[in-house]
Amino acid sequence: HLDGEMPPAFGSCAPGSACDCRAVGTVPAGIHWQGYDELRPGTGVLHLPMHRVELSRSHFLAYYEVTAACYQWCRFEGACRSPRWSPPSEADFERTYRGLPRNYFRMAEYADLPIFDVTLEGAREYCEWLGGRLPTDAEWEKAARGESGRAYPWSEDPPRPNQPGDLEGEFLDRCDYSHDPFLSGEAEACPGVDALVIPVGSFPQGAGPYGHLDLLGNVAEW
Repeated sequence: HLDGEMPPAFGSCAPGSACDCRAVGTVPAGIHWQGYDELRPGTGVLHLPMHRVELSRSHFLAYYEVTAACYQWCRFEGACRSPRWSPPSEADFERTYRGLPRNYFRMAEYADLPIFDVTLEGAREYCEWLGGRLPTDAEWEKAARGESGRAYPWSEDPPRPNQPGDLEGEFLDRCDYSHDPFLSGEAEACPGVDALVIPVGSFPQGAGPYGHLDLLGNVAEW
C-alpha cells in the first residue's frame, strides 16, 4: 500500500473492456516476417534486413495500453514499487502534458488514460502483478505487424488524415505518437491537439491484426 488512496472506482466493468486489467487477446504461434529491408527513422541496423522468425507457441497480449486505474491498483496492492520517471521540472511537465496533473493516475476522471513515465522495472512489476511478463521483441512485432510484416498495425496503408471518419489517421498526422513526445523533444509538434494522451482504445479502426489497440499511437510502450 504505497499511495494512501483507493484506485478510481469503475462501478460495473465489462470483461474485455478497457477497465478490465486482464483483457487480453491471443497472438498465434508460427512464422512471421520481422524487421525492414531498408533503414527507417527510429529503427536502427538491428532491424535489417527483413527476416523470418518463428514463435514456437502462442501468447497473450493486453488489448489496451495499461490504464491509469489499473496501474494504481498495482501500486495500491504494493506490487508496483518502482518510482515513476518524470520530467525534471513542473514547467517541463506542463509543456509536455498540457495541464494534466502529475498525480492524474489517482483521479477517477483520468482512469481510462494510459499510464506513462513508467520505468522498465516498473513495467516488469506491473506484468508480474498480473501473473505475466513483458513480451519479447518477436512477440511484440508479431502482434503489431501480423505474419506478413505489414507496415502499420491496421494495414500497409499509411494514416489518411483527409479520409472521412479516419480519426486514427487524423490524430497520427498531427503528432507522431509512435514514441514519447517528451523524450523526442517534439512536445510542441501537435497543433490543435489539446492533450498528448487520450483514453485508451479511442481508435478501434487502428487495431492490429489480432485486435490489439494503440500499437502505434498515444504513449510509447516498453
